[in-house]
Amino acid sequence: ELDPIAPPAFRPTPTMAVDTSTRTIVLDLGTRIKLGYADKPSPTLTVPALLAAATSRDRHDPDLPLHSGVSALLRAPFPRDYTPLSIFSTPPHLALPIATPDFLASLLHPLYESHLPAPIRSHKASPLVLALPDHAAVPRAAKERLAQELFEGFRHPSVLIAPRAPCVVAAAGSPEHAVVFHAGHSGAAATAVFRGYPVATVVADASGAALDRCCAERLAAANPGLEGEALAWAARAVKERECYVGFTEEKSSERTDFMLSDGNSSFRLGDERVKVPEAFFNPAAAKTGTVSAQAAVLQAVKSADRELIRHLLKNVLVSGGATKVRGFDYRLGFELGRGLPKGVEANVSDASEGKRKREDVAWYGASLLAKSPNFSKLAVSAEEYEEHGPAVVMRKCF
Repeated sequence: ELDPIAPPAFRPTPTMAVDTSTRTIVLDLGTRIKLGYADKPSPTLTVPALLAAATSRDRHDPDLPLHSGVSALLRAPFPRDYTPLSIFSTPPHLALPIATPDFLASLLHPLYESHLPAPIRSHKASPLVLALPDHAAVPRAAKERLAQELFEGFRHPSVLIAPRAPCVVAAAGSPEHAVVFHAGHSGAAATAVFRGYPVATVVADASGAALDRCCAERLAAANPGLEGEALAWAARAVKERECYVGFTEEKSSERTDFMLSDGNSSFRLGDERVKVPEAFFNPAAAKTGTVSAQAAVLQAVKSADRELIRHLLKNVLVSGGATKVRGFDYRLGFELGRGLPKGVEANVSDASEGKRKREDVAWYGASLLAKSPNFSKLAVSAEEYEEHGPAVVMRKCF
């Protein structure tokens, strides 16, 4: 059972002022875990979540990918054929859910010890900002267990646990009203945000993984000899390099040869380039679900107060690596316009403003929250935790 939403006591007011006496750690838990310090413009480390989760398991386990363990965390670049899976959507034999007692110790300890600079490696003296995915329904017990690990296991002096959407809004300049559509590898969601607080979230049936599956199915049907690892690699490569979003659902008549990773063989590529991204806007046709990106945004907006609808639609912010498909922002604005009453307009924009990677926007926004003069009021302190217990995070952070 999910918790009811309770308004926070304070609103974030991001600023560029940096407290140099204590470096705040910023951690974004998604398909790719992003770790770094708030006084840096980008994460120090970005690592696939499944790879990080594997650090606590027997690295000889035959069910684990070949590239696992602490040594793999230090290896760069990651192999092309590696498919990251979110800690919120891993298969049962690889799952390390937040509620398990050893989750944070097994996941964060090797990351802290291996990648934080030696002078600041004593993370027990550093505050923490933790961004969680909007599409992940984390139960109350898991949230409280998370707080327990952070304070009792890692001894952070203060912790701010924030949903991803307010972090994206902070990165975009903290408009009072905004709707965030974030799509990553493992999930997508639209969240209406009012004064830094998420008031409604609707999960969409489109994600990077869904596009991978859709692309793989189409490529396999058109190229019978393409299968296995070659098919998986080709699907991701086509999605990231060749796909684009048409103005409306269309079909590309142009066919070209696409070279495989071995450099010696190729396959025919046709209308997959425009059909695959349609999963965002017509998931039923792509057999990925029923809730499209535009439907998720409109439902999130309509779930908010009626007086806020026009204001929210003025700032539809797009973030997440899966939305980097060419033409996505324009098409989302077009589809929203088709579903709105006459005279009501939606303004869709890139939350990163082209200044940083879309997949890093939430991390950057979380770093701004860490540098806010109100951080001490927004975060849960160790003293508050000692006085009220793990339940205090539900009052201040969620």
